[in-house]
Order: sequence, then structure tokens, then C-alpha cells
Amino acid sequence: ESNPRPAPYQGTAIPLSHGGSFLRPKGPKKSLSHSIGFEMRPIIYYTLRYSAADNVSKNMVNYITDRSSKEEVLSGFEPIIQKWFNNKFEDLTPPQAMAVPLISKKENVLVSSPTGSGKTLTAFLSILNDFFRIHKDGDLETGVHAIYISPLKALANDIDRNLKQPLDEMIEIAAKGKMDIPEIKVAVRSGDTSLKERARMVRKPPHILITTPESLGLLLSSKKFRAHFRKTRYIILDEIHDLANNKRGTHLSLSVERLAQIIDGEPVRIGLSATQAPIEDIAGFLGGYKNGKPRLVNIVDVKERKHLDLRVICPVDNLTLHSTEVINSKMYDLLVDLVND
Repeated sequence: ESNPRPAPYQGTAIPLSHGGSFLRPKGPKKSLSHSIGFEMRPIIYYTLRYSAADNVSKNMVNYITDRSSKEEVLSGFEPIIQKWFNNKFEDLTPPQAMAVPLISKKENVLVSSPTGSGKTLTAFLSILNDFFRIHKDGDLETGVHAIYISPLKALANDIDRNLKQPLDEMIEIAAKGKMDIPEIKVAVRSGDTSLKERARMVRKPPHILITTPESLGLLLSSKKFRAHFRKTRYIILDEIHDLANNKRGTHLSLSVERLAQIIDGEPVRIGLSATQAPIEDIAGFLGGYKNGKPRLVNIVDVKERKHLDLRVICPVDNLTLHSTEVINSKMYDLLVDLVND
């Protein structure tokens, strides 16, 4: 009530290149440039206002507390993923036990958990399983099926390496067991991507695209590449807290909503972060609005403290009674003993 929705604008719908439209106002005809310059403002305002992380009603979020067992989660996965996971891990981490079943059911999820708790695998485990299942049922079509968006180029490159390693391990398992799996292509598109690589992506798009908010905006403006987004099923926003309350986040909100207009169907939105507050506002940023109503977002908030083993160690009994050379020598001896232990 405090922020009423803008009144609908009347006029003639003018189609835009990306598939949307804006309204030419009633009354005397104006130039196209004049209409774009002035009449796009209320529509852009509407998108920003209802995609921003503010005034989120609690009825659009669902807090998840139930944890599934490893057996329950893996029972719905393809045999190759079951074998790979069992070879690599003893059990699911808390965010994986809570979020993976939701992603498998194509539900929007916001995951907040400590660093090192397996958030990246939480996001990609169900996605890879979906790819394998599609391949088994028919054919994994050419196009971008999942988009991973990172605020940092360096983080995007790390994800590229960390994702390719399990894929290579699964290929090795498939070869030994004579299993048929698809060739899943992963690529990074950022400001550092060479012109040659960019051109190659247009001809042969990856199944998983790792990019930044700015590069995503540029790709959406490319007529040739935009068509590759029609098969996108998953959108992953990593370090989402860094984007939710600044201009980059506003730009990303617009890009994600443009992307939703291109995609055949509603994509699954996955948000990842180690620190998120206020978490319901971040969930509102992730879900955005559809037809004026907030999308439902499941919140997985794992607040587990690590058990720390702390000791204060001094190389000598009294630092004031020894020279720097003696202290350093004792310190190195102590470090060697600790490493050997």
C-alpha cells in the first residue's frame, strides 16, 4: 500500500528487438526516438520497482528445515552420478541435503551457508543429472541450458575449472562402465574472453555458460546469441549479496527478466552466498515478480559454526630474553615439528 503499483499506460504496443515492447502514448504521434526516450521510463521503473530487493512479503518465501538422507537424494539420480558421488564423498553437506531435492523438483532456491559447505555442487548436481536424463530420453539440444552468473571474473574462472573436473571424472567412470553420457560443454564469457572464443560460442554455444552481469547484458543484446537462450532451464546467481543492493544488481535484475521473456518456460532460479542479510529481501531479489506477483523462493539458511581447535604457541619461554636469530630458528624448528605431526 505504501508503494502503489504505477497505473497502466495506454497506447500502441511497439515491438522491441529482444521480443518485448513499449507503449507509444495516445495523442499526437511522436518520433520513435522521442517515444523511446520518454515512454520507456515508466516501464523500466515498473521493472526495477518490482524486481528490487525491498518490501518483500513473507508469503512468497518458504523456509526449508527438512534434510534428506544421501540415499533419498541419490535414489532419483542417474547411476553415473550416484557412482561418482559415492566415490568422492561420504555424505551430503547440510545445504546439499536441504536444497538438492528442491532444485531437482525445479523450484527456486536461495542457499545461505558457510564457505566450504559445498554450495557450488549443491547448484550443479541436479543440473548435471537433468542433462544426463535428457540425453538418455532423447537428445541434449544445442544451446545454453544453464547460466552461472558471478560478480567476479576470477571466481567465474575458478568455477569453470571446478566444474570441468567432476565432468572429466564422470567421463572416465562412463568409459570404464561403458555408459553413454553426453558431451557437456562449459565456457566462460567475460570481458577477458578473446574475440575468437566469442565467435566460437556463437557458432557452438556451451550447455553451461559462466559469465558476469555485464557480459550477460551484452549477450542479451546480441541477436545471434540471444536465440541460444531459449533452452535455458537454470539461472544461478553466486555471491548474490554482492549484487542485490547496488547498480550492478539493478542491471542484473533487468537482464534476468529479459532472459525470462526469451526462455521457453520458467527457469529455475538458484541463489548462492555465504552471508545474506536480510535474507528475505535477498530472496525477493532472486525471485523477482511475474505478472505483478512475487515468485516463490525456498530459503535454505544453514547457520552452522565450525569447531575450532585453537592453541597459542610461542617458540621460546620469553621473547624478551632472546635475540631475533634465536627466536626465528626456534620458530622454524617448531613449524617443522607441527607440519610433521
